[in-house]
Amino acid sequence: MVFDSRLFAQPSGQTIVYQDRFRQIELAVGFRKLTCHRCDFASFYRFRVMHIRRSPELLASEEEEVREDHLHIWKNIPRFAEIPETVRCRRCDEVLGVYTSCIY
Repeated sequence: MVFDSRLFAQPSGQTIVYQDRFRQIELAVGFRKLTCHRCDFASFYRFRVMHIRRSPELLASEEEEVREDHLHIWKNIPRFAEIPETVRCRRCDEVLGVYTSCIY
């Protein structure tokens, strides 16, 4: 999955993009030292990431009970996932390998 930050325009200071009873999605900034395999240029890069966090427990409203399919959906969402935007080399414009991390 590739994250394109242009799809999520938002006012500054607001980081939560989406939240429901299963998960919360927010935007953050990541820093990482990356080396281009094409031209061997190494540098620290600043890039945007999308964080997906599973709710600690499945919440049900007062008039609704927790169904089996809702529990299955909640268990299939990772506890934490980080999806970075595409990062390109500053020298040769090659796409650098910043990979999605996922914790179940």
